[in-house]
Amino acid sequence: AHEVEALKARQRDLIADIDRRLSELERRGAAPAEGAAHEAAGAPPVVTDTAPVNLAQEQQEYDAALALLRQGQYDRASKRFREFIRAHPKSPLAGLAQYWVGESAYVVRNFKQALEEFNKVLKDYPDSPKVSAALLKIGHTQYELADWGKARETLNQVLARFPNTPVARSAEQRLAKMKKEGR
Repeated sequence: AHEVEALKARQRDLIADIDRRLSELERRGAAPAEGAAHEAAGAPPVVTDTAPVNLAQEQQEYDAALALLRQGQYDRASKRFREFIRAHPKSPLAGLAQYWVGESAYVVRNFKQALEEFNKVLKDYPDSPKVSAALLKIGHTQYELADWGKARETLNQVLARFPNTPVARSAEQRLAKMKKEGR
């Protein structure tokens, strides 16, 4: 019963984390400017003759997948994000979509899959605004998989590559937790 309650608490924490991140994205999305939706998603606007139509459609597809994630429909959201990536591999939103595929796996505690998906962000989308968050989540995932050495190494990479940022503070907190636990 204690383990079930701990798992429930962990899931509530993960959902709260996703809600916080989605709220942050939405808050940044409220900025009025041409291409603000793409800037809010952390991607630079693309300027071509057909970009407004294509980007609007891409944004709608991305937003639909994000809405599923927000509703806690992680499997469906993951599937939609994967479809989005297949359909729009060069989209400025593709790296963000890949991150959310990893996050969807992480929330349902499919940590091996989450690790693969977060690594794809680093490998396939090195310029994505989600690289720092993906690296942090790799460290958290390694922690969940009880791979303490790799988790410590990855979290220290976060500190080195992204100092004085929210992800660095999260990495410091997890490292402190590991130290307290004797890991």
